[in-house]
Amino acid sequence: PFAGSETVLDSTSAARANTANMMRLLRPLLESPDDCTLAKQTIDCRNHSGQSVPVTIDFKLQELKTLVQQRVEVGVDTFLHEMKVAFADQCPARIHLLLAGNASRGKWVREAFDPEGESWQKRLQGIWSDGAPEMLVHFAQGAEQSGMGQPNCKTATALGALDLVRGSPIIQK
Repeated sequence: PFAGSETVLDSTSAARANTANMMRLLRPLLESPDDCTLAKQTIDCRNHSGQSVPVTIDFKLQELKTLVQQRVEVGVDTFLHEMKVAFADQCPARIHLLLAGNASRGKWVREAFDPEGESWQKRLQGIWSDGAPEMLVHFAQGAEQSGMGQPNCKTATALGALDLVRGSPIIQK
């Protein structure tokens, strides 16, 4: 929200559907920006009456790429700042980061979390000064190849969640 946003933003189901359409259209930009060829696109949006209305969007691809990359950088910095706050009382010497969402497959997220990269070390030093813990970054392996029924990083999350609830820890197929 921003000043005057009430005239252009809405929280209706039509607005959420429009947002989902835009997210689907922009996903290739996040996951593989070098291959993305967004230009002028027409998508069907829903108006206040729920009617389908074609909307043409003329993307300025280079400006959009720059904006998304900057937002990823700010997101990573914010994450690391919050981690420092969370460990303010007692920071471990080593922290494992498991990047498991779809966005972590994207170029900019991978570059931002690249432990071998120069910007990663500068980012850590800027946040923790000289007292940064060792950060071990783990990207999801084989997420692109795993099919239905194949274990992946989300499977581990689900199994971990099962440990938090009462009942049998046995999963049946």
